[in-house]
Amino acid sequence: ARTRILKENTNLNELTPELVVGNFAKLPWEDNQFDLVIDIFSLYANQINTIKQTLDEVQRVLKPGGKLFCKLWGTKTTGFGHGKELEKYTFDNIDIGPCANMGISHFFDQEEIKSVFSQFKILNIDNLYRTDNHSNSHIEEYICTFQKHRG
Repeated sequence: ARTRILKENTNLNELTPELVVGNFAKLPWEDNQFDLVIDIFSLYANQINTIKQTLDEVQRVLKPGGKLFCKLWGTKTTGFGHGKELEKYTFDNIDIGPCANMGISHFFDQEEIKSVFSQFKILNIDNLYRTDNHSNSHIEEYICTFQKHRG
């Protein structure tokens, strides 16, 4: 895959995005390719083994000092504890909340985040708790930034 380096005067309108479809537990890039990896509610849709494999891959493709930004569901989210429990904090066939009918869903608490993401330096773990009156749900999100160690 090609890596595009943006210079200070790069016109973002001239960039051609590259879409790659694949298994994020086996990323198709060489080591140390990216300054930033962004995950917006993708990791959660897996069991913990796949989440850990994916984080190993993210660690591998990030440049030293590169950052990982994640949004994760918290255990106070409506739907946690519903459906079929596959393992601790992981459920399938959830019938309520934002993960309803979404397949496998893993929820996190702060201690598990610290453990699962331990190969990274934690820059921040912010916790957002809100209600969604439309779906009658409580939403707990963790908004996290991690950094690959520099050496």
